[in-house]
Amino acid sequence: MLKLLKPTSNHLVSFVFFFICFHVFMFSCFHGVFAADEFSVAYDVTYEVQENGDAKAIADIALTNKLSNVYATRYSLVVEKGEISKIGAWDSQGEIKTEIEDMGSQTKITLNLNDQIVGVDKTLRFTLKYEITNLAKKTGQTWQIILPQQADLNDLDSYNLTLKVPKSFPGLAMISPEPSWTDNTRNFYQYFFGKANLQKKGIIAIFGEFQVFDFKLNYHLINPKPIPAYTKIALPPTTASQKVAYSLIEPKPDNVEVDGDGNWLATYFLLPAEKKDIVAQGQAQIYTKPAEKQDFASGDLDQYLLPQPFWETENPEIQRLADRLKTPKAIYNFVIQTLDYDFEKVKTGQKRMGGVKALEDPTSAICMEFTDLFISLARAAGIPARELNGFAYTNNPKLKPLSESADILHAWPEYWDAEKEIWVQIDPTWEETSEIDYFGEFDLSHFVFAIHGADSQYPAAAGSYRDDTKRQKDIEIDFGVFQEEQASLLKVEFILPQSFFGEKGVIGKIILENTGAGALYRLPVKIKTTNLKLKEPETLTISALPPFGKKEIPIEINGQWLTRRQKAKIELLANHQSFSYNVIIDSLILELVLPALGGVVIGSSLLIFILRPALRGKNQSRTQKETPSLRAGGGFIVKSKKH
Repeated sequence: MLKLLKPTSNHLVSFVFFFICFHVFMFSCFHGVFAADEFSVAYDVTYEVQENGDAKAIADIALTNKLSNVYATRYSLVVEKGEISKIGAWDSQGEIKTEIEDMGSQTKITLNLNDQIVGVDKTLRFTLKYEITNLAKKTGQTWQIILPQQADLNDLDSYNLTLKVPKSFPGLAMISPEPSWTDNTRNFYQYFFGKANLQKKGIIAIFGEFQVFDFKLNYHLINPKPIPAYTKIALPPTTASQKVAYSLIEPKPDNVEVDGDGNWLATYFLLPAEKKDIVAQGQAQIYTKPAEKQDFASGDLDQYLLPQPFWETENPEIQRLADRLKTPKAIYNFVIQTLDYDFEKVKTGQKRMGGVKALEDPTSAICMEFTDLFISLARAAGIPARELNGFAYTNNPKLKPLSESADILHAWPEYWDAEKEIWVQIDPTWEETSEIDYFGEFDLSHFVFAIHGADSQYPAAAGSYRDDTKRQKDIEIDFGVFQEEQASLLKVEFILPQSFFGEKGVIGKIILENTGAGALYRLPVKIKTTNLKLKEPETLTISALPPFGKKEIPIEINGQWLTRRQKAKIELLANHQSFSYNVIIDSLILELVLPALGGVVIGSSLLIFILRPALRGKNQSRTQKETPSLRAGGGFIVKSKKH
C-alpha cells in the first residue's frame, strides 16, 4: 500500500506486501514532501517456490523522479519474525548496507541506498532479495500458496508479479485470479500477474488433483417420547464437488435415503427413553471443479426461490436490493462490502440472525449471516440458492474455531448456474476475512456435512447431535492418504412366493441394499425372466443408492394359462452382479379344474352305475303295463288304400 507519512525529520513512502504475514517496504527522502507527484514507482516481483515449499523473493524496484530536488536515500522493510531470512539488497554501486531493529513481534530492516539519483525523469533502481519460509504449504494431498491482497495498487505506476512453481508439484487445481499469461521453463511453471489482475485481490494457487480428509463423526440420539420412534441423522453425502466413502457406520442404520437436496439420511429405531450413540468413519475426496453433469438430487428448482426462516425474500428491503443487484456476482460483492466479520461472536455463540437482521446489524456477522443474506437476496432476485453446512479447514488463527478447536461448523452458500446447469459453491465469509476471491474459483478446504435448501434448518449437520453429559469432540477430521475405494456390492432379497398358480399371477418385490463404502449413482437395473411375464418394464434406473441404502422394486407377474407344472426364474442384473430366484409355477387347470372336472365325470359315472339297475327295472315295468292296453281293442287295426 502506498502511504503518505509525514514524520518531522523526513518523509516516508511505504509499500505493503502480504504473505502469511505482511511485508512493508519504506523509502525516505530529506528534501520536500514525498508524495505520489514526486516519484513514479514500479515493481517487478518474483516468487520462486522451491520443492520444499520455501521461496526466493526478488523485488526489482524503480523510483523515477518527477521533481529535480527530491531523491531517495533509505529503504526500510518490516516483517514478522521467522518468516524471512538471507536478506540482501543491491543497487548500481554494489551491496547495500542493512540495519536490523528488533520491534518485538516484528523486525525492521533498513537499507541505506548507495545511489542518490537527482534530476527529473532520473530513475533509481535497486533490488531486494530474501527467502520466505513455507510460502507453499503442504496440506494433505495438495500444495497451497496464498499471497493475500497486495498493496493499494492504484498508488503504483506499475506492478508485475511472477509466481514460479516447480514442476515436481502436482498439477494445478485452481488459481485465482486468472493470470495474465502463463509460461514454463525446464524446471518451473510460471504464472504472470499484472496490476489489473490484482486489484483488491490476493492470489491463491492450489496444486493437486483433490484433497483427502479422514473423518470420524459422533451422533448422540435420544428418544424422549414414551413410545418407540424412528429418527434420521444426516451423514456427509457425495455431492458434485466431493466423494464420500464410509469404512464404518456403527450401529448399522435401518436404511439410508437421499432427499430432494441430496442429503444422506440414515434411519434409526429407538425405544422409549432409549439413548443411542452412532459412530460414522470414512474418507472424503474434495474437488475444486464441480461435476459437469450433476445427478445429485438437484430437486425442484422452484423450491429454492421460496422464503424460509432466516431467508426473508418477501422483506421490502431485501426485495429492493435484489431488484438493484440482480446477478449472483453483484449480490456476492454487496454482501462482502456490507458485512464485517465479528471474530468475538464465534466465541460467544450468539443466535443466528438471518438476512434482514444482518442488514440491520452488519458489524455482528459470522458465516451464517454472510450465507443467509446472500441466499435471501439471491432468492428474491429469482436465483435458486441454498446453504451448505460443514467443515472448512483454514490456516487463519482467528478462524481456527471453525475447523479445529471446537465443534463449530462453517456455513457457505451455493447458487444454481442456469447456463451451466450446475450448483456453484461460493464463500463470501472467507473472501471478507482473507481478501481471496472465493467466487470465481473454489478451494479444496470445504467439506459438506448437510445441505439446506427445502428447509433452512433441517437436517442438522454432524456436530449438532450433542450429549452435554459427555465432554468430547464429536467431529474429528484430519488430512488423509488417498485409498482406492472398494467396489460397492449389492445384496438382493426376493420377496416372492416360491410357488404360485400361473393363471392368477403374483405381486411381490425385490429389495436391493448397497453394502459398499460409496454411493451408486444412475444404477441401471435389468430384470430377466424365464417362463414368466412381468407387468412392468424389465429395465429401470436407480438415481442414487447411498451406502447402507435400500431400494424396493415392486414386481407384478402377469397371469398365464398353463396345462402343466413348470419351473421359472427371475434374474436381476445390476452393478456387474447377477442374482437369481427360482420358482415353481403350478397350473390351476391341472391342479384344480381338471381334477374337479374329473371328479364330476367319475361321480356321474358312479351315479349312473349305481342307478342303472333301478332304471332297468323301471323300464321293464313300464313295458308290461303298456302291452295289454294295445291289445284291448281286439288287435291292431291296419288301414290300407289302393292306388
